[in-house]
Amino acid sequence: MEKGPEFGTVGSAPEKDKEKAVEEVERNLFQHFESLSEKTKENLREHEIPKTREERLLINFANAETNRLRLYFGLQPYNIPEENYHIMPENMYANEFGDLSRGNVHFFKQGIALNDNYARKSLSTFGEVALHETLHLKSYFGLEVEKKETETKISSYRMGISSEASQKERREERSHTHFDGLHEAIVSEQTKKSLKRMIELPHLKKEKTWMQSEAAISAMEKMSERTGLSVDEYIWLDTEGGFRFPYFEQRKVLNYVCEEIQKELPEEYKTEDAVFSVFLGAQLTGRLLPAARLVEQVFGKGSFRILGNMTLEKENTALILDTLRKMRSKNIKNG
Repeated sequence: MEKGPEFGTVGSAPEKDKEKAVEEVERNLFQHFESLSEKTKENLREHEIPKTREERLLINFANAETNRLRLYFGLQPYNIPEENYHIMPENMYANEFGDLSRGNVHFFKQGIALNDNYARKSLSTFGEVALHETLHLKSYFGLEVEKKETETKISSYRMGISSEASQKERREERSHTHFDGLHEAIVSEQTKKSLKRMIELPHLKKEKTWMQSEAAISAMEKMSERTGLSVDEYIWLDTEGGFRFPYFEQRKVLNYVCEEIQKELPEEYKTEDAVFSVFLGAQLTGRLLPAARLVEQVFGKGSFRILGNMTLEKENTALILDTLRKMRSKNIKNG
């Protein structure tokens, strides 16, 4: 079998059962279509939208860029096969996932679904969502494997920096997730950074020229005045409006945390990007301790747990930011 990623495991099941669970996920990476249900296969055969040459090149970029990041953190590089990416008509996407989000990842099946109503607005939006979801899928993935008598039960317990309830907690109806907001903030912020590299691709020359034109800049500046968002928050602009990077509120919290850490520790971290790299490393490797220690050093005891309570809701995010600001102020006074 072609070499793929390494997955983490926890649980009471014997090692052979854990190895079998990991082997199945690895197999799905390279035999993805075969792992799908017959109904999903039939729907994809009938409705999946074929990829253009330019879209295939952007998927190649997503793999190359995420491999560059994985190598930086000492991780094995590997490619998600092109056939694991599915461009779905919006109605099919909504039926499959129950929402109208931009894209979705299936960790166990090792597949990525893209909503054509967003992804195909332009090559830039396709590249952004393909890269975003690829970064999700190539982040750390941990499985919980439990065995009771003859029954083996497998579930996810870690996806990137986010963590899920254990099987026992789910049975006791104490289901929960942590770090969802920070998880999306890290992925979206890195996608934004990586798109500066993507826009230099030869087949995006036309899009780059348009986005740097006086007409596009003027339109973005007017939108910026209305929304309060900076011009660099816009991925693409057309007659239907501007398409922005997602999770702005969550990224605002993450950027505030990075800024304060860099100000507090300028010798260790010359730039805010250097601090951000600690969070990206946690997302890709699954090792949270360096990020946790750094946050608590600057914001005080319990602050990493507060950051972990950030959700995808705007009101919650505002509360988290206010709490962290108060903790930072208190920590400065006590320091």
